[in-house]
Amino acid sequence: AALGQSGEVAFYTGDYQTARVHFDKAHALDPSPGTLFKLATWEKYLGEFDKAIAHYRRGALEGRSRSPELLA
Repeated sequence: AALGQSGEVAFYTGDYQTARVHFDKAHALDPSPGTLFKLATWEKYLGEFDKAIAHYRRGALEGRSRSPELLA
C-alpha cells in the first residue's frame, strides 16, 4: 500500500517515471485490481489508451477483492 501511495504522490506531482517504478513494485508485491488500476491511470495519462484499457479489464476480471464499488 505504501508503494502505491508513494507512486500516487509522485504521479500527481509530475514525477511520472518515479510513479511508474513505485506502481510496478507495488503490483509485484500485491497483484491486485487496485495496483492494476494505478498502472492503468499511469498509462491513460500518458496517452497509452489501449494499455490502460487492458489493465482495467484485467483488474476487473481478476483479484480476490472484487466488489461492485471497486469495479465502478
